[in-house]
Amino acid sequence: LHPSPPHPNLMPCSYEEALAFFKCSFSVRPSKKAALYAGLALQKLGRRDEAADWLGRVAGLPGGGEADAQLDREAAAALR
Repeated sequence: LHPSPPHPNLMPCSYEEALAFFKCSFSVRPSKKAALYAGLALQKLGRRDEAADWLGRVAGLPGGGEADAQLDREAAAALR
């Protein structure tokens, strides 16, 4: 018996692939989480100016509750 291959959605991807996913998600429904993760992926890719733009979008999006406040804090920390 052969083990079944991992589910494609669980396979690792590159930062470029992740960035494309986050940008697509943001274009469909702008969210703090998509902007934050796009910014973090861009930082990993060394694209600091573009990362700062995406991380700055996090604070500009409406939100409420502790989860959104945490995303704001993470974006602010990543900008430092």
